[in-house]
Amino acid sequence: MDVSSSVISWYRNKTRTDAEIVAELVGLAKKVRGEDDRVKRSGLSVSEMAFYDAIASNESAVEVLGDDELGAIAQGVARRVRENTSLDWRDRESVRARMLLLVKTVLRNHKYPPDKQEAATDLVLEQAHLFSESMLA
Repeated sequence: MDVSSSVISWYRNKTRTDAEIVAELVGLAKKVRGEDDRVKRSGLSVSEMAFYDAIASNESAVEVLGDDELGAIAQGVARRVRENTSLDWRDRESVRARMLLLVKTVLRNHKYPPDKQEAATDLVLEQAHLFSESMLA
């Protein structure tokens, strides 16, 4: 359950005081504002930042490649996913396989550390699924 769902549940079930709920909402607003600032400072779009977070979860990639290269990878992945998203990619195995190949190609072209490439690919594909859902909605 995410924070916003928890707060709504607390409110509905009267399990927290109004002051506790307001304090939690204020904390949530600060967190959202902080994310907005982080996206602005990075120079990436919101979707690119989501891909950046997925590939930056590998500490060795951050050490070896650095923020600028990881940002370039995130932009490349976002562009490839945007160009290749279709209504059936979630349902058809061949289309998902093509998306997997595109992601792996971008990672390989940027010399993403192979020790964690499979885990990063899985995270990026999960993010691609969410990204394409929002594009198609």
